[in-house]
Amino acid sequence: MRKKTTLFLGMVCAICLLIAPINLSFSASALDSELSSDRFEDNWWENGSKEDIEWNTNDLYEMETVLGVMPKTFETWIQLDTDVVAAGGAIFSNVDADVRINGTGGYRSKTTNAISVEIDAKGHPKLYHKDDSGEVCTVVFGNVDVRSDEFVHLAITYDEAMAYCYLNGMIADSAEFVTNDFVSAYSFAVGGDYQETRSNYFKGKISSLAVYSDSRSQTEIETAMSQIDTLDDGLIAYYKLSGKKGANNIDDKSKYDNDLHRTWLFADDIEEDEYDYAFMALGDTQALNYYRQSQQGVNSFDKLYDYIVANAESQKVAHVFHLGDITQKAGTSSVALEEFTIAKTNYEKLDAAGISYSVLAGNHDFSNMEAKNYITAFGGMDNLYAKQYFASPDPTTALTTAHKFSAGELDYLVLAISCYSSDEDIAWADQVIAAHPYHNVIIATHVYMNVRGEVVSTASYNAPKIDALVKRHKNVVLTLNGHTPGAQVETFVCYGDHGNKITQMVIDPTYFDGEHKTATVPHFSKGAGMIANLRFSQGGSRVSVSWYSAVKEQYYNSKSVYAVDIATIARREPQKLSVKVNGSGGTVTASQTDLTGEPIKVSFVPDANYYLSKVTFNGENITSSVVNNAYTLTNVTESAVIVVEFALTKYPITLLNEDKKGTVLFLTDASRFAPGTEVTFNVTAKSGWKLSEVEFNGSALTRNSDGTYAVVITDAENMLSIDYEQVVVESEIVEVQPPIVETPKQSFLDRIFSFFKSIFAQIAALFGGA
Repeated sequence: MRKKTTLFLGMVCAICLLIAPINLSFSASALDSELSSDRFEDNWWENGSKEDIEWNTNDLYEMETVLGVMPKTFETWIQLDTDVVAAGGAIFSNVDADVRINGTGGYRSKTTNAISVEIDAKGHPKLYHKDDSGEVCTVVFGNVDVRSDEFVHLAITYDEAMAYCYLNGMIADSAEFVTNDFVSAYSFAVGGDYQETRSNYFKGKISSLAVYSDSRSQTEIETAMSQIDTLDDGLIAYYKLSGKKGANNIDDKSKYDNDLHRTWLFADDIEEDEYDYAFMALGDTQALNYYRQSQQGVNSFDKLYDYIVANAESQKVAHVFHLGDITQKAGTSSVALEEFTIAKTNYEKLDAAGISYSVLAGNHDFSNMEAKNYITAFGGMDNLYAKQYFASPDPTTALTTAHKFSAGELDYLVLAISCYSSDEDIAWADQVIAAHPYHNVIIATHVYMNVRGEVVSTASYNAPKIDALVKRHKNVVLTLNGHTPGAQVETFVCYGDHGNKITQMVIDPTYFDGEHKTATVPHFSKGAGMIANLRFSQGGSRVSVSWYSAVKEQYYNSKSVYAVDIATIARREPQKLSVKVNGSGGTVTASQTDLTGEPIKVSFVPDANYYLSKVTFNGENITSSVVNNAYTLTNVTESAVIVVEFALTKYPITLLNEDKKGTVLFLTDASRFAPGTEVTFNVTAKSGWKLSEVEFNGSALTRNSDGTYAVVITDAENMLSIDYEQVVVESEIVEVQPPIVETPKQSFLDRIFSFFKSIFAQIAALFGGA
């Protein structure tokens, strides 16, 4: 039955072609389309037209990945009403895909690496091709009109020189078509293209679509009308779309498994999981601010901040970021001054509401490399903004600021670094990050990544040095920057020098916020007031992203609705400085006890009559480093123990007049004594001298019964004075014996003679005396 019907239709079509003029339009409604139900894999008509996909400006079905090979044949069952008089729209296209991906900002011109199969005016099929060199080849099959009340089968194929159009399996038109055999770098969409206006959506119904990598013959096309061979090597995508109204995903029946996913531009509400807290991030508001007076009376800039104030509490907003380019002009004109005045007024609303926020200057907030108006609005310690940050390398400008806050289970440190940051700013930020190792660090700046995830190379913006700063610290978990316009919130992942995961987001809605000198976006001609919502769950490790227009009160672009896992630094119980005093004698005070890495001054206060004798830090003796009883700890975050010892002050006893006339013997081995100590000693006069008086600090001392003296040490002078007197000896008559004079040595005979001579002399004297 199938072969007979096919043969019959083929004969009818052949006869019609032979008898018709060469320029005759080939109309689907002119065909006998009585096709039996067994010609299709599923009975699409039984589902009813109400269940088919309704193509519109809001929805688009995109391929999950790029095709990877060149598509050369397109086969589809479509139905386009006969009363459609404008372009029927795109069936299969990737026109302007690189605008969405690369954020070129054009949003209005067809791009390179693009193919489009669409229905032009009057129902004519069209094949558009722009290769990687920019060469364009377009074919409009003017002899074909696909408008019909019935579904028709349309096939377009091309080879090296020609393109062919088939309608219901029969050749209907052909034309020259020359292009190179490039492979498109961008994924395709079904039912429309990527132009921001989405006006080229398909105005009818698409029942199925098959795409092949080879040029198909008429026989193959005719066969595929009733049966698709999903194992065909040339089949690179195959979608059955009938009855898929409202489906978010459509399976690819080919072996490539390149599914379609529904995307949308606007939604009044989105499904969200429960979250613990949120951040709001504002990209470049320059156009929103500058064109606020020309937006048909809608001051969208004010409306943006009014929305934040009204919803911050209910949406559990912990912090609001501005990523620079607050204004369009930063010079001395009245418009520039007004832009900053309006900006400051709106941030004062956040101050009044107690909302934590950070700001920074973008390149548009500078004029001739100076940010005078920004500094006037946000610089200076008397400005309300000064209460939003805890540190800045230069508070007079507030171009770089550091913010601390806690949210959920985590502690956060935000470094807001303006455009044209100096090396000194980066060095300062380095120190602040290093001093907070247990804070989750978010670096917010203006120029850093582009929408392709590349570091901006312009030297004056200092992005490479910011990149080095980001990767140098293992506790940097998130970066946020603007400057590069894109149609969605772009997210990338890189890894730091320590192997740590860093999530990076680019947020810049410039072209949505009113007329801009390089682009017009009809969706937001009155300004959008775009807010990137970052909503945290799972202990802060899961971030749900969405982009919301505070002006339209709608979410924008399902490409900006997604969730990412983010690295986190666990909150640690506050580490405290531990101080131990061995014994008594004094106290220790510290400027703080939390070990955050910030300098801590430790002061040692001895009691009266005590002094600081020893200090150790984590077991190391640092006594010699103590100056004026104070010591400063730096970069300390853990394991900080100080042990202190005080001792009574000891004083020596000074001997005033020691002159070797006697000796003083202290009955102790010590040379210094604490106040109140009793010290005993002996005094012994030397020969010829005797002790006269002993005084201690001008008072005479009395000798103890044991012959010792005792003094009590004071905390001032301890002067010992000892006086001696010379001993005086009285005169006496003393009989002096004449000295014995030894005679010279005599001989033996002489000694005999002298002996007898002495005897005779004594006898003579005896008798003579009588």
